[in-house]
Amino acid sequence: LSAASAGASDGLLQLVRNRDFFDIVGYTVPVGSDSALVTVTQNVPAGQATILSSGGASAYRRTFRVVVSVESLTGQIRIISWRRI
Repeated sequence: LSAASAGASDGLLQLVRNRDFFDIVGYTVPVGSDSALVTVTQNVPAGQATILSSGGASAYRRTFRVVVSVESLTGQIRIISWRRI
């Protein structure tokens, strides 16, 4: 659970640093001895992004979907939903 949550948080950090950030292939976030695979997609209509983070130990994995709005002028990120799927 913590790896998936940490990956989702990292996806948020990437969007805070660059509101146009996206990675549809996915990148790995190491979390102790575990890791999370994170994808970030920019949604249509513009102004929203979705983060998917899957992580955990061996056979026990969790996935979170985080949908955020991205203010086009200021780059402010607002979480619309954060759900385990």
